[in-house]
Amino acid sequence: MEIDFAKELNREQLKACTSSAKRLCIIAGAGTGKTRVLTYRLAYLVDRLNIAPSRIVAITFTKKAATELRDRVDKLLYGGDPQVGQRRPYISTIHGFCSYFLRREVSYLPGFDQHFTVADDDEQSRLAKDVIARVQPNANGQEMKKKIDFLLRKISGFKQKGLFPEEVSLESLAFEGEAPLPQDALKKCYIMYQNELRNNDKMDFDDLLLYTYKLLSNFSDIAGRWQHRFDAYLMDEFQDTDEVQYDIVKMLLRTDSYFSVVGDPDQTIYTWRGAKSELITRQIKKDFQNLDIVTLVENYRSTQSILDCANTFIDHNVRRQKKNLVAASGLKGDAVTYNEFHSAESEANFVMNKILSLRAQGYKYSDIAILYRSNYSSATLENALAMNGIPREVCGGLGFYKRREVKLAVLLLKIIVNSKDDVALVSAITQMVNGLGPVGLGHLQKEAEASGHHLLEFISAADKIPGINSKTLDCLKAFCSTLKDGGEQLRKSTSGAEMHKIFDDIFERLGLNAAVRKMETEDQKKDSLAEPNTRINNVREFAYQIELFMDSPHYDEEGNLLENSLDDLLNNIAVQDSSDDLTS
Repeated sequence: MEIDFAKELNREQLKACTSSAKRLCIIAGAGTGKTRVLTYRLAYLVDRLNIAPSRIVAITFTKKAATELRDRVDKLLYGGDPQVGQRRPYISTIHGFCSYFLRREVSYLPGFDQHFTVADDDEQSRLAKDVIARVQPNANGQEMKKKIDFLLRKISGFKQKGLFPEEVSLESLAFEGEAPLPQDALKKCYIMYQNELRNNDKMDFDDLLLYTYKLLSNFSDIAGRWQHRFDAYLMDEFQDTDEVQYDIVKMLLRTDSYFSVVGDPDQTIYTWRGAKSELITRQIKKDFQNLDIVTLVENYRSTQSILDCANTFIDHNVRRQKKNLVAASGLKGDAVTYNEFHSAESEANFVMNKILSLRAQGYKYSDIAILYRSNYSSATLENALAMNGIPREVCGGLGFYKRREVKLAVLLLKIIVNSKDDVALVSAITQMVNGLGPVGLGHLQKEAEASGHHLLEFISAADKIPGINSKTLDCLKAFCSTLKDGGEQLRKSTSGAEMHKIFDDIFERLGLNAAVRKMETEDQKKDSLAEPNTRINNVREFAYQIELFMDSPHYDEEGNLLENSLDDLLNNIAVQDSSDDLTS
């Protein structure tokens, strides 16, 4: 379909979207239509530069952003109704793209198969705790928590720098002040942590990037194959990209590839995760000599009073590319007021009185929003509002897949999909099988390791296990048998609706529903106003989401209809979980 770019875009946006440059950097200030520009830039590559949609990759920062961009592109290119076999762009987060890449190149990764699962935060913490306990057996309690946090933070830092354990030098292990783990213990723990991930056919989120980076760096045949797979790449939120992510995309480019980035150095907020705003302010200019830079300053979100205040604040940043946002509406708006308080309580009382004043002027409660810097700040505010009978809704609570009962259901799905996942099985057993304490669990893991078999297989075949009584062993065997039988039924099922019923049965037989009912009883004891059946309904919703996913059409980058699998569902959940972490 013919797109009238001049009609749909303002002058700045039009210049960005219709640039003929192979390398394009769009500096998009807040509220200047970044997603719109990304959508129309992609459409221009297809509509005017004749690049096949299936040969375009767009990388977004979160899964929510990927979904929004995909919907907009579908509407613009296909009228909102792409057909089966329609050639579509590949739109994903960087973690989603790397997972897609690795599952197709997994033969180059010893110890992994294409069914590998992605470890969530809880599983990473359990692995870290296990390896620390082996290196420092006396660690416990609050001391252990500090060591776990320290280890995972250091490991993530190493991986963001492109370093696996064998590549970590003494210099990179150095740190200032007293640390929870000395250098030798830190390196041992990193080695053991990485081995445990591989033994369980698992990767963490940093691994998805690092293994992709290593394969592209070390295997020219892989790099060459993928360089000729796509002709154009677009990257959103480029100011929050780290070096490994940037290097991955650079290695995928040919000299004639189109590469467009959109970002704003003034909105960099993820430096603590390794993001480098220098990539958009300096490095990309060094790497691409013919880079076309277009700046967007026309803001569609705020009045000029708010923008003037924001412009004044951000102007104090050093080494920034100067720009001043301008209100597209032309409205000056009310002046921004500033109040300073000497305590959280006096601030909360001011907010409460302001709300009451606005109500007296005819505003509804739903017209008013309170923004606060940190979650802990909300307690004082909520108390002040509650004491004065002001209703409120706290946004940004736990995402669906972060909820305790749903995480337990996902854990069971992981074991069904990946029978090597001892980490998930240990966690499930700990939460759902009675009669097995830490000592018995230790015996179980030790005996399984000595046998050379993964835990599910070992328990299923065991007649007796030292340190575990027969009653507990019978419970363990029944638990594992249900998982294995359920897996066999699922592999034979032909529809999402059938899978839904199988999962309902598995959850009941494993005792998940009973465990969730117990959680709800605990909730009621803590809060008599807690809504009943919320948790059990979440488990039912999860089973229904499996049905929806399996019965909904999904396409590959060529527009071919895919045969849905539980592996894809888990990958979808993992990437979504990672996105939630970034935006929560």
